[in-house]
Amino acid sequence: MRKIVAWIFAGMIIATFLGTSYIAKARAQPNQETSAAIKELEEKAQAGDVDAQGSLGLMYYNGLGVKQDYKEALKWYNMAAEQGNALAQLHLGLIYNTGRGMKQDYKEAAKWYRKAAEQGDAEAQWFLGGMYRFGRGVEQDYQEAVKWYRKAAEQGFAAAQSFLGSMYSDGQGVEQDYQEAVKWYHKAAEQGFAIAQYSLGFMYYKGQGVIEDYIEAYKWLLLAGMNGKDVNEVKEILSSRMSRAQIAEAQRLARAFVPKEKSEKRVEAANRPDELKSMGTAFFIYSGGYLLTANHVVEDAETIKVQTVRGFCSATVLMADAVSDIAILKVGDKGFETLPLTSSSAVRTGDKVFTVGFPNIELQGKEPKYTEGVISSLSGIVNNPRYFQISTPLQPGNSGGPLVSEKGYVVGIVSARLDDINTMLATGTLPQNVNYAIKSSFVLPFLEVVPGLSSAPDKVVEDKTLNRTVLIERAKNAVALVLCY
Repeated sequence: MRKIVAWIFAGMIIATFLGTSYIAKARAQPNQETSAAIKELEEKAQAGDVDAQGSLGLMYYNGLGVKQDYKEALKWYNMAAEQGNALAQLHLGLIYNTGRGMKQDYKEAAKWYRKAAEQGDAEAQWFLGGMYRFGRGVEQDYQEAVKWYRKAAEQGFAAAQSFLGSMYSDGQGVEQDYQEAVKWYHKAAEQGFAIAQYSLGFMYYKGQGVIEDYIEAYKWLLLAGMNGKDVNEVKEILSSRMSRAQIAEAQRLARAFVPKEKSEKRVEAANRPDELKSMGTAFFIYSGGYLLTANHVVEDAETIKVQTVRGFCSATVLMADAVSDIAILKVGDKGFETLPLTSSSAVRTGDKVFTVGFPNIELQGKEPKYTEGVISSLSGIVNNPRYFQISTPLQPGNSGGPLVSEKGYVVGIVSARLDDINTMLATGTLPQNVNYAIKSSFVLPFLEVVPGLSSAPDKVVEDKTLNRTVLIERAKNAVALVLCY
C-alpha cells in the first residue's frame, strides 16, 4: 500500500515478530498443518520463547490464522513484554491508549510506553512524550514531553521531530524559538510528514524563524495537501498574494520533491540490486500483454517481475503518471484473460465492489486473495475527486489491484489506506477499514495516450448470466503479482 505518512502500527509489529515462519505457516497451509503450526508455536511460547509469544499476540489480536481473541492476544503480549521485549511493550501501550479490544487505560498505556521508551524505542518515546504533553495517564509536564520527543527526534522519527518543532514554536517546556522550530519541522517535512509540511509552510508564509518566502510556503502547503492535510484556507490566502509565475515555480518544486526516506532507500537499493524493493498487484486489460497497476508500486523499480497464471515473467514500464498514480506494464506473452474497464461515472455510494490481489505474501502466500466491500464515498481524502473511499479490506500488496463492480467491470484501481498513526493524531481514534481507489474515469484518458495501444481496452460483452463465482475466477486469472527489485 502507499504509505500516506509512514507506519501502520500493525505493520510495525509484523515486521519485527516475523523472524519466525510460524505465522506464514498458519495462514498459507491447510487446516491440519495450520493447527500443527500454531500448536508448535504455543509450545515454544509457553517455554519462554519471546518471539513466539509476540507472534501469538499478533495472530490473536488481528485474527491471523486463528479466531480473533483480544484476551488471548493480551496474554501473549504480556508474556513477551514482561520479558522486556520493547516491541511487545509498545504494542501493549498502543492497545491501552486506544482502547481497541479492551477498556481504555491511559495510566497503563503510559507505563508500557515508558518501559519501551527506556529501551530506546523511538515510537514509544514519541507516544510517551504525547502522554506528558496532554496529561494522559501522567501529570502534564511539558519539559518531560520535550525530553522524550527529543530522544525520538534525534533517532530520526518524523512525528517526534514535528512535535518537538511545535513545542519550540509554542514555547512549551522550552523557550520559544522559531528557528529551532523550523529546524525540526524541516527534518520531519523532508520525510513526508504532512503535519510538519503544513507547519513549515506556515512558517515560511509568516516569516517566522526563516526569511519570508511565498514560493517555499506554497510548495510545502501543496505537499501537505497531497498527504491529506486540509490546507485550502491558507493556500487560498497565500495564492492571492503570489504571481502566476511564483505559483508555477512552487508547483514545480512540489512535483520534484522526493521524501528523504525514499531517496535514502533508492541509494541503498542501488547497492543491493537483487533485493526486493516493493510488491503489489496488477491486472491485464489487453490480451497483448498489457497490465495496469498503481505507479507507486513500480516507481523505484530497476527490474520488475510478475507472477501470472502461467508463471513468472519479466515486465517493463511502458508509461506512468506519478500524479494520477497510474502505470502500464508490458510483458512478452499474449493471450491473457483481461478485465474490462468502464467509466466510473455511474458508480453510486453503497454499490458493492470487490478486489483480487496479493496482500502480505509473506504471511498469506502467493495465491490471489478475494475481498469485498462497498463504495463508502464518491471522494477521497479531503474530498479528492480522483478517488473512491471503499470499505473493501486492504493490506500491503493490494495496491494496483482492480476494483470490480458486481457486473464484472473495473471501476477503479486499489491505491491506498488511511494511515493509522496520522489519523489517531488528528482524531484520537484509529480508522476502521478506510481505504481508497483511483476512479476508472481518471484512468481511461491516460490509456488513450499510451504508445502502442488501441484507443480502448479489450471489450468484454456483458453476460448477465455470469455469477459472482465466475467473475471472481475471471479476476483471479487476470491479476498478477508484481515484484520490484
